[in-house]
Amino acid sequence: MLLEADTAKNEEISIDAMAATRSIVEQRVNGLGVTEPVVQSQGASRISVELPGIDNPEEAVALLKETGLLEFVDLGSSPFLLEHPSVPKKYRRND
Repeated sequence: MLLEADTAKNEEISIDAMAATRSIVEQRVNGLGVTEPVVQSQGASRISVELPGIDNPEEAVALLKETGLLEFVDLGSSPFLLEHPSVPKKYRRND
């Protein structure tokens, strides 16, 4: 499959931005568990992805094109968060 950067009209994408994008695509491809995938830059704004043996190419494309999400949540100043059983003991408070 061939992925192409979607930029604003007359806007060029930097080499660094494409390298970072290729790295993200590689990480997502590795998460698919495909044996010997090939991810290569192709030209200034395209990334070629080969996924041998993939059964559901539509699902793979959807995952590769998915936008990452990072959320910040205000946890307040409660000391109980570090004492929760799900927190490993080495990270808990030892007052």
